[in-house]
Amino acid sequence: MSLTTAAKVEVLSVLVRAGREARAPLTPHDCNTVVETSAHLAEIAPTLTEGTPGERARATRSAMELFLSVDCPQLAPELREELARAVEHVVVRHPATAA
Repeated sequence: MSLTTAAKVEVLSVLVRAGREARAPLTPHDCNTVVETSAHLAEIAPTLTEGTPGERARATRSAMELFLSVDCPQLAPELREELARAVEHVVVRHPATAA
């Protein structure tokens, strides 16, 4: 599975587990933004200049948190963090692709 697909699956999983109430502030466009942003960040993770896969994963998590705070400020901070961690875990689990 590619990094982009894995990121989309993980982020959608987080959104579903969060429940309807947590997703209520999001429009369909917002949901699409969250999913596509996660895919784009996972895609660029291998090109980051950080030395190790773990450092690249942490940089990807930080970028996801930043984008979510700007693009979807209505999301609860806890959900933003969980979504960012999901993308980080994808990058960590696929070190060969993110090397």
